Amino acid sequence: MLKYLFGLTRKSNRKSRSPSPEVSPEIHKDLKQFRSKMKTKKITALSQEVEKDLKDFQDKHSFSVQKRKLIRTDYAGTQYKLRRLTKTLQKYCPELSLSILHIGSIPESRHDKYHSFRDYHTDEMFANSLMICLNDSDECISSIVLDSYGDEVHINSGTKKERGGKKYNTLLRAVSIIISPLIRENGERPTQLLSDAINPVSAYTMTKFNTKFNPIRIEKDIINIDEMIKREPTLANIREISEKYGDIHGVVELTYENILQAEGVFNELVKKLICV
Repeated sequence: MLKYLFGLTRKSNRKSRSPSPEVSPEIHKDLKQFRSKMKTKKITALSQEVEKDLKDFQDKHSFSVQKRKLIRTDYAGTQYKLRRLTKTLQKYCPELSLSILHIGSIPESRHDKYHSFRDYHTDEMFANSLMICLNDSDECISSIVLDSYGDEVHINSGTKKERGGKKYNTLLRAVSIIISPLIRENGERPTQLLSDAINPVSAYTMTKFNTKFNPIRIEKDIINIDEMIKREPTLANIREISEKYGDIHGVVELTYENILQAEGVFNELVKKLICV
């Protein structure tokens, strides 16, 4: 019954949606290219090069007027599920909780309380990006940032340095799979979750879910990354693949079965989680 209630088992026959009528295809394409470019930069703050790229984008599209119209994401439908997940989490870690918000809603005075995968996500350009938080009291100690592009939602993770190694990243990736179908962009739901892993640990984490890893083209050759990882899903092997071929891109279809599988990972992981 739940399958049909949420419409998660029918594969959509529609083509990728166009941006909102308020946004030209050119702006949507430029925004996607800009964000993709920013993710590949090994930085922790806005460098002069990044600032120049951002200014060029803003100048080209009069971004000061249009920035809040580019992506309209509604996450109200996730709240009930997050409360249920928090209830399960707090059976084992009473001090931890889960939440979601738009990055643009974080007051500047509290930026240091929210740890995301890149500091520049506190810039107004990313005001409509969503952030799933694992909270310890009033501090977001680990997070997943979600960016919606039509039928796709892209995720990137970040954890406070001294809180690393406690399985928080895996927990939040499970949460992102579970709640992403409940997020709406311009009234419609995403059908795929994409993880652009810039480090092998993130790619290794995605092997715990029903992830399909995209092939990589090198000149005329197509490298079957998915087969290489599925044959030997170890961190050592994934690290070797990453060093040889670069970033590893994984896709999770947001089907009913894959969401149930992610809930299973979540329910087992909370029992082993290092709470503080």
